[in-house]
Amino acid sequence: MQLSSSRLRLIGLSPLGQRLFTLASDASGVTLDAPSTKLAKLDPRRIVSDLELAYWPLSAIRSALPSARRIEQNNHARLVWQDHELVWLAIHDGNDRWQSPVKIYNRVLDYTLHVAPVSASEADANN
Repeated sequence: MQLSSSRLRLIGLSPLGQRLFTLASDASGVTLDAPSTKLAKLDPRRIVSDLELAYWPLSAIRSALPSARRIEQNNHARLVWQDHELVWLAIHDGNDRWQSPVKIYNRVLDYTLHVAPVSASEADANN
C-alpha cells in the first residue's frame, strides 16, 4: 500500500504473491484493475472504506457512522458493531498503526484483507 495526501495505491496479492488487483484512488476517483472477472466486480470504494475504518482517527469515524453502529478501539484492535453484532474487525500487528501490518475482517461482505505497508524506500524502488 502506498498512501499520500493526494493518492492511494493498493496492490492485492494472493497468498502465493500473484497480483489479484490494483486499486488506485485520487482526485479523479477510485478504480480497480483486476484480471479476474470475479474480482473485477468488487466495489473498490468498499476497500477504501475498510482502510478508512482501520486508519482514520476514531473521532472522525464516530461522527460519520450511522446511529445503529458503534466503533471501539481495544489495544491493537478496532471493532465495529451493528446493534449487538460484530460486523467488522481490524487487528494491527504492532504499536504503530501506520507501519505495522493489519488484518481487516469484513463480516458483512465476508472477506478478509491483509495490509502490509510499504516503506518509502520500497515505494521508490517500485516506481
